[in-house]
Amino acid sequence: MTLTEIRTKVRRDLKDEDPANYRWSDDEIDRQINHALLDISQAIPQQRKSTGIVIPTPASKDIDISSIIPGLILVDAAEYPVDQDPKRFRQFSLWRTTLSLLISETPIAAAAVNIYYSAVHALDQLVTTVWAATTAYVVGDLRIPTPGNETGFNYRCTTAGTSGASEPSWPIVPGTSIIDGTAVWTCTGGSTLPSHLEDLCAVGAGAYAAIEWAAYSINQLNVGGAPTPTEYLKWAQDRMDFYQKELKRYGRQSRLKIARLYAD
Repeated sequence: MTLTEIRTKVRRDLKDEDPANYRWSDDEIDRQINHALLDISQAIPQQRKSTGIVIPTPASKDIDISSIIPGLILVDAAEYPVDQDPKRFRQFSLWRTTLSLLISETPIAAAAVNIYYSAVHALDQLVTTVWAATTAYVVGDLRIPTPGNETGFNYRCTTAGTSGASEPSWPIVPGTSIIDGTAVWTCTGGSTLPSHLEDLCAVGAGAYAAIEWAAYSINQLNVGGAPTPTEYLKWAQDRMDFYQKELKRYGRQSRLKIARLYAD
């Protein structure tokens, strides 16, 4: 489901479906959706595996993981060496963008390290900034193609550099990269929010929006009279209570991770 579709669900719940008389702007609704999305990501994060990280040259136990920092919630496990059975998950420490393997041996330069991590969920169209030619980009920048070249995907800068004079031919397979001048972009795919959590996201966003409106409407002239802010706040709090209970329920289901059971 895209951001636009969830926004429509939120407006339906809030009885705010008349474009000529919107109580909340699209930007306000989107801000509350993003708020709910971050809540859900903390309770039920997107689980990802990065296979593009390697031991530095010359060999060091300190590994740069800046490519996965945008949206990172928690590094769950570090596998080194890779492709062994059973997998070798190593102890590690993390400081800013550097992951340090806490191992006794010296790692092999340029050898692969698989990082398993939890990340914030993404929704289509949360990214609205359009790619531009001959522009400097840093790792983590998110862009979409220019109008007329839309693909329905977002693109993350995974190698810092300056974009080319002409727009690249954007890939449409998540995880696929394209060179653009001296920069490299990787297709991040569309929405990662599971379908069974989309309604919950809409409920949370609607509750946040209603609470905000209830606070704003105090000491304001209301068609429904003086009790309107209180009644609106009660409705919002009931929705918020349901939302918080569901977050806890789903959070308990995802708390145990198999990676935690491995020891070096």
